[in-house]
Amino acid sequence: MQIKPPEIDPNHAPDNAQAITPLPAEQTLPGFQRDRYDEKALVPPFSTARLARIVEQHRAHVMLALSATELLHAQTHPRLKRGDDKVAVGDFVWYCTKSLVVEKILPRLSVLKRAAAGERYAEQLLAANIDCAILVCGLDRDYSPRRIERYLTLIQSSGIKATVILSKADSHPAPDEVVSELRTRLKNDAVFALDNRSSADALKIREILLAGETGVLLGSSGAGKSTLSNTLADMLVMATGEVREADGRGRHTTVHRALLKLPWGAYLIDSPGLREIKLTGGEDLDADSFQDIAELATLCKFRDCRHDLEPGCAVQAAVDADQLDEDRLGSYFKLSAERDSAKSRATGGYSSYKQPPTRR
Repeated sequence: MQIKPPEIDPNHAPDNAQAITPLPAEQTLPGFQRDRYDEKALVPPFSTARLARIVEQHRAHVMLALSATELLHAQTHPRLKRGDDKVAVGDFVWYCTKSLVVEKILPRLSVLKRAAAGERYAEQLLAANIDCAILVCGLDRDYSPRRIERYLTLIQSSGIKATVILSKADSHPAPDEVVSELRTRLKNDAVFALDNRSSADALKIREILLAGETGVLLGSSGAGKSTLSNTLADMLVMATGEVREADGRGRHTTVHRALLKLPWGAYLIDSPGLREIKLTGGEDLDADSFQDIAELATLCKFRDCRHDLEPGCAVQAAVDADQLDEDRLGSYFKLSAERDSAKSRATGGYSSYKQPPTRR
């Protein structure tokens, strides 16, 4: 039975009487890890408060999970609809049991976000309290190492572990070769190929996403995220659409972000395909997704080397020796320039896009 959320007054606030009884130990929420919070944070902020997790986010309401089997429609207080205080799928929240309004967000353990589309700088929350991001890229027209590096830059800068899944392996003549090439390029072994319709293949994710953890599926529309989640959950949990043959893209069949319980006790968010993956300006490429290039840069003759035409450049020497993929270096230049531009916009400055260095 679905409960329609009531209309709320923007000035609404629950009573301020703080309950003295902490969250019952037996209350289990999807993916909730009690030992990661201070007990004081789990004391209800008002007498009619109950803890829940946002598992779906729609324009007019959110869906709350009270336990693994209890779901409830609720509205979000206006103050939690903007800026850094805006709710996201994966948030643990306090809601009022009388008004069915989400009133407060529990401190987040992790946040995955991107810069929102458009000219005006703004950040968009994708998900909260994530343990693992699973990037799905189809072994068809969707395959793009540079786009994978862009996603990994966002993911790893959030402190979230990342895994790359190359889906539709059954339609590619040599998926293992692609996996080997991508692992070499990324200097990362967390790359796997699978047939996203095969239960045996999909269960490889059981080794990545452990019981009690929360993961999020990311990737372009048509990459096979919803098909993979259907296979994992062993039920039809999302409507899936056929890919347009002309460009390999899929219709946006996942129009909201939903959290799904997997058979072994892990939880998975199937997110809509992202048309744009814009950096926020806070990414540290050298420490995260391009650490290999950063380590090479420490060997350059000049400390301010731009890795272009300078003599004694260890980065260009690695390219010449086939120890560094030249296209990966180009990706690093491009993302660095975009990151710097986004950082300037975020602080109210102006920064035009600078052309990355060209190969000599």
